[in-house]
Amino acid sequence: MDAITVIGLIYWLLCMLLFGPIMFFVCVYLPEVPVRYVKSLRQQT
Repeated sequence: MDAITVIGLIYWLLCMLLFGPIMFFVCVYLPEVPVRYVKSLRQQT
């Protein structure tokens, strides 16, 4: 393994560590927002 592949693997691991929690947060949190918005609209009327 030369230096380019090592740097590429480290860069890929860093991207996975950074974007993994972000994608998890988006998948978990974003679907709740319209549900809360609809519930608040139903409570107001």
